Amino acid sequence: MNTVQASLVQSQVDLIKVVCEELGEVEKADELVEKLLGAQLKVLKGGKRKAVKDPNRPKKPKNAYMLFCDDVRSKVKADNPDQGMGGLSKIMGQMWKELSEKKKKPFVDAHKQAVEAQKS
Repeated sequence: MNTVQASLVQSQVDLIKVVCEELGEVEKADELVEKLLGAQLKVLKGGKRKAVKDPNRPKKPKNAYMLFCDDVRSKVKADNPDQGMGGLSKIMGQMWKELSEKKKKPFVDAHKQAVEAQKS
């Protein structure tokens, strides 16, 4: 972080502390500084920077198992209305393990098609 950025962060810290003093909440100043400027303070102190993620980046295509889950989730949920998401996931995982390669093939092929479509 260069000196301009460092001075900007320091002025923000000072501003937060002044506002807290005026509100009579001096003890909360450090907590607010950490909450509002935590990442910037880490960079200022020489910590690692987080990689900036592009929010417009396309998502990866679903794998074969996830496509299978999308296909059977409503049926499994109807058959097991008392189960939560964890229980349903266990059931679908067991179903996927027991599925033959022949029955997995449509999901694997759909995954491959999605990967190819994303590449082009």
